[in-house]
Amino acid sequence: MSKVICTLDPNRCDSHLLLSQGFTVVTNDSIVDYNRKVLGTLAFAAGRVGFECSFWSNSRPTLGPVNLASVGVASVLSPINGTNSYVGGDTVTSTVDSCGLRPSTGASTNAAGIYRNNALVGSAFQNCFERQVISVLLDCTGAAPIVSFGVQGNYVGQATLTAGLFYVPAVSVGCSTTAADISAYLNFGQYRLEFPNMWINE
Repeated sequence: MSKVICTLDPNRCDSHLLLSQGFTVVTNDSIVDYNRKVLGTLAFAAGRVGFECSFWSNSRPTLGPVNLASVGVASVLSPINGTNSYVGGDTVTSTVDSCGLRPSTGASTNAAGIYRNNALVGSAFQNCFERQVISVLLDCTGAAPIVSFGVQGNYVGQATLTAGLFYVPAVSVGCSTTAADISAYLNFGQYRLEFPNMWINE
């Protein structure tokens, strides 16, 4: 019996982003901001599904990917570019929604945060540095979907999404100063998850 693995969708990918390694890695191939995204190939509206992501930057290994990246989930009609089109920046409508973890808000404290409707959900938390593992869990078992996030196995927050939509994994990367500067590495189950048990008590 074959195993079906989600990948990043080359047909739902902004033209300034480059996919590699079997469509599981995305890199900005131009000097662009991060208001663009790539969506996953498998959509979900029932059950629970999770994946992991790590961001790498060539120019900011100590500061972290400040205003360079976001990862989470988006509805299948979420646009892949435009104003505030990063994951979590979409204007929420009856057909469009997304929620993402931004490794840093770009504030002086470099605090990370979860964003939906281009606004911080809950409180900011300690910065999520480069190469740390971000866990994303989509739970569609209730009346409305809930997406939860973890960093290095520690739960950091969640948000409730619009009910009745299909959601896909989604990631945004970009750098306004350097091409090929930041990459996102996605693990959809093609490898053993780094933190498979972090959701047991959530």
